This record gives sequence, C-alpha cells and structure tokens, in this order.
Amino acid sequence: MNWGKYSYMINLNMRTYAGNIHHFGRPMIEKGRGHILNIASIAAFAPAPSEAMYNSSKAFVLALGQAGPRSR
Repeated sequence: MNWGKYSYMINLNMRTYAGNIHHFGRPMIEKGRGHILNIASIAAFAPAPSEAMYNSSKAFVLALGQAGPRSR
C-alpha cells in the first residue's frame, strides 16, 4: 500500500477517533453523563505483517477506549 492510503487510514482510525472523543467527551464529563461506544476490531489483538498499519490503528482505538475518561 502506498503512503497516501496509510495516511488516510491513520487519519480515519486514529486522528478522527481521538478528535471525536475530545470533542464529544469533554461535555459529557462536564455534565457527568453520557457514553461513547468504541468499535475497534479483532485486528486490535492480532498483529499481522501484511496488515500492520490497520491492526495497529485498531489497537490504538482499543487502548484509548480502555483508558477511560479523564477530567481536569
């Protein structure tokens, strides 16, 4: 796969996901209610050389989701 496709995958699976959690999660924390449903993939648990970028981006989704809410 070329770098353009990898970059797109990183933006979709990691940057957009983290941005959405920040954007929607902060008001939920402030209100003391709300839920975010994280959908990763079985690929988050199974590193594979031919799917390294996809699987690692799904592992990011899993890890960030498990980190839980953080408030200041």
